Amino acid sequence: MSSLTPYERLMAERIPTRPPPPPGRKPELPARPIEPWTPEEQDEHWAELCEGVGTPGAQRPPRLRLVAEEADEIETTDDDHERHSA
Repeated sequence: MSSLTPYERLMAERIPTRPPPPPGRKPELPARPIEPWTPEEQDEHWAELCEGVGTPGAQRPPRLRLVAEEADEIETTDDDHERHSA
């Protein structure tokens, strides 16, 4: 009998993955090529999102940005690290 911690048991579990395609079957391609959205596609998507959350006609921000850009710029101190890892 091993005395693994709950974390160690969790890490030892097998992670399910998608099986490979059967021999002779071509891999599935994306529904459409991956390329930047046109402004019209962005506007259409924004309208669908607003409709979905109950705010039809809401103004789209002039420029949407990636949160990751700001995350790299945030400086932390040792105190912050200790506080968040406790």
